[in-house]
Amino acid sequence: MGGSLYAEVDAASGVATLWIENPERRNALSVGMWRSLAEVITQIESDPAVRIVAIRGAAGVFSAGADISEFGTERSGDATAAYDRLTETAALAIARCRLPVVALVEGYCFGGGMTVAVACDLRFGVEGCSMSIPAARLGTLYPHAALERLRGLVGAGVVKHMLFAAPRFDTATALRVGLLERVFPSGEAAWRAIAEMARLAPLTQQGAKLQLGGGLEEVEREDLAARVFASADYAEGVLAFGEGRKPSFRGR
Repeated sequence: MGGSLYAEVDAASGVATLWIENPERRNALSVGMWRSLAEVITQIESDPAVRIVAIRGAAGVFSAGADISEFGTERSGDATAAYDRLTETAALAIARCRLPVVALVEGYCFGGGMTVAVACDLRFGVEGCSMSIPAARLGTLYPHAALERLRGLVGAGVVKHMLFAAPRFDTATALRVGLLERVFPSGEAAWRAIAEMARLAPLTQQGAKLQLGGGLEEVEREDLAARVFASADYAEGVLAFGEGRKPSFRGR
């Protein structure tokens, strides 16, 4: 099974880049890659130097989708349900990561690549990227959990268009319908914007992700607020504002 996923941590910026690499297949995700994704996310989360995660494809391509060459054995008959559970486990690892996760979308973002991108908190596109779910061109059924996540992002109408007609959305269309939050002229410009986010208050960012994820009881929300407002970062933010300088946040 070809391809690999690996983390590259830039301690100076606080950004960890999770690289998707399978260049012979335009970074298509093999079973082995799906299986290792949660492990790599856990590895990144355990690094105290990391504040933001960027998911990016090698060689200027996010991911052309799942590795179709494996479908004959891995997505056939009884194996289909296991395959869908595997991809959803990977997507949940991204969605439930305590750190903000940004998909840096360059080139193609199709099928399984969309599953990864939509599980992220934000999607930053690079001019010239395109996004699509070509299931209707292949005769496959896109996994239910991935569809529900996509519907929550762009609404049922856009999802039906993507699944019924299998269009290839260009950068401008992806931005207009809400698949992308921002568009940049280059991958490096997008990465710098992610690094700028990493300079902001991490407890605020992580707390916002927890709240927006839902499921917190009132007492948990109150405890979260108490911890943030008792933090050294909160004191630093107020002090820096009063002194007219940029704050230096440390995540505690």
